[in-house]
Amino acid sequence: MNKTRIDRLINILYSLAAVAILLGYVLKIQEFPYGNHLVTGGFIAGALIKLGTIIRSD
Repeated sequence: MNKTRIDRLINILYSLAAVAILLGYVLKIQEFPYGNHLVTGGFIAGALIKLGTIIRSD
């Protein structure tokens, strides 16, 4: 794949992780079940995407 295409995909995935975190916090404030899981999953996804970006840039 093209480098710009990969960068665009990474940005989309990183944005989806941020949306998962925000949605998880909204659900957590409203005391819905599994809000914590969504927040945790968003943070883990964001960390893995960032780690992949760091490894790819070397």
